[in-house]
Formats: sequence, C-alpha cells, structure tokens
Amino acid sequence: MQLYTFTWNPGNDWNSGPKTYEELKEHLSKFGWCETWWSAESHRRYPTKTGRNDLAVGDKFILCKSGVSKKQAGIIGFGEISRTFYVDEHYQDPSEKMYRVMLKFKMLDKDTPLLSSSELSSLVGEIWNPLNKNNINKCFSNETTEHIWKLIDK
Repeated sequence: MQLYTFTWNPGNDWNSGPKTYEELKEHLSKFGWCETWWSAESHRRYPTKTGRNDLAVGDKFILCKSGVSKKQAGIIGFGEISRTFYVDEHYQDPSEKMYRVMLKFKMLDKDTPLLSSSELSSLVGEIWNPLNKNNINKCFSNETTEHIWKLIDK
C-alpha cells in the first residue's frame, strides 16, 4: 500500500475550493465519503523513496493539519486518491496553473486530529513535520503504513 501525505494550514482558506468544508462534511455524513481537489505541486516535484513521483488512483492518503500547536496538529482526514494529476487554474491566482489531484475522503475532521503530531513522530521515528521535504509525499515503510492505517481506519 502506498500512503501519501497532504497538508492543510489553517492560515489558508479551506473554502477556496469548489466545496466548502461544511458541504464536504454534509456529503460525508450522508454518503460515507466526500471528494474534493487538492493542490499537488510538491508531490509532482519530489519523488518518493520508492522512486515514484506519480500518484495512482487507489493509493491511500492522509491529510495533516499544520501551522498550529502540536496538540491540534496531526492527521485530520484520510482516504484514497480518486484522480491523478491534472492541471487547472491556481486557486489563489486564476492566471497561473497548478497540479491538482482528487481526494476521496473516508474521514475528515479539521478540528480534532485522529493522531497528533507527537503520536506520528513516535511512529515514524523522527520529529513529524508534514511540511518538511523529507516527509512530504513520502511513502512510508509497509509496516508503518499498515500501522498508521489500522490506527485511523477503525
């Protein structure tokens, strides 16, 4: 199983996408999943430790909240990649282009992390910082991936 990391900084407006956070949560509660695009610029540039730099449909992802206290930071969502890289308008500047992917969430809660940054640090054996280039879009070892997935996908 491949597991990729995406991040959300609360300093960035969640609602700049096609659906607001509230609309995503409503769809999730009705249907058990919700889907939205996510910026994937860094995922395209930095290959994973397995040499892949292209996500595949069906690969797993976690969404980490960053830019806040260690108690509030951590995994706030997870699911599967439902569409690989495509180019679209940049959400902050429509005259620019950016890479995006579609994320199909199985769980999403921006207020309460499933696993905190501290818990993630102990699992990966280093200080967890989802914005660190050594961690972003990293494919974890199969053992760590399976362990993280079991902890969050209950």
